[in-house]
Amino acid sequence: MSGFPWFKFYCAEWLGLDEYRRLTAEQRGCLINLLAECWLGRVRGTVPNDDSLWHRAGANSKRRWETIKGPVLEHFTQSRGILTSTHLKAQVAHAKGLSEDRSEAGKKGASAKKQRDSALSRGNCQSRERKENKENKENKEKEPVPVAISAAVRKLAKAKTPPMDRDPAWVAKRRLELEEQTRSLVGKQRPEDGPEQQQQQQQQQQQQPSVEEASE
Repeated sequence: MSGFPWFKFYCAEWLGLDEYRRLTAEQRGCLINLLAECWLGRVRGTVPNDDSLWHRAGANSKRRWETIKGPVLEHFTQSRGILTSTHLKAQVAHAKGLSEDRSEAGKKGASAKKQRDSALSRGNCQSRERKENKENKENKEKEPVPVAISAAVRKLAKAKTPPMDRDPAWVAKRRLELEEQTRSLVGKQRPEDGPEQQQQQQQQQQQQPSVEEASE
């Protein structure tokens, strides 16, 4: 309840009720001081009824306090050496309830913020992962075509169309065979192959018959 350094002071009651009006100015001052001590005490709403009570009340002396304390202490209940303010009892309960409500609301707010931050963090991770996957895909597409594959594609592109008197079914079948051979080369060729492997594959590609040779 540290968020309540004040308590309500009802001016109409202070000036209108007989229980306050019949107090002398000195007694009123002592009562206000004791109410403030109760509100800021270790146990809110109470003050120890010990030998230092006169000093807490602001009396001029202990002897003077013994003279004027009667009407002042009527606004308190005493139990086991503790004075409890009847004026502040309801306000203490109200302030305690508000403090608990605020604490609960703060916990809920912190939990909701934690969930939002967690969801945001997951979203950022997924976004970074998608971005990295996209960059990896683009880098793979930009990789240079191996020499043997490039040569095979150029050779197939330069092949002349076979004579029209050939069997169309045979021509289509032969084209499929050549395309399958090219795909096989693509599968075997790897970026980590050294110059010797690339040279061997180029030689194998040159030994394969072109479409024009097959048609003859």
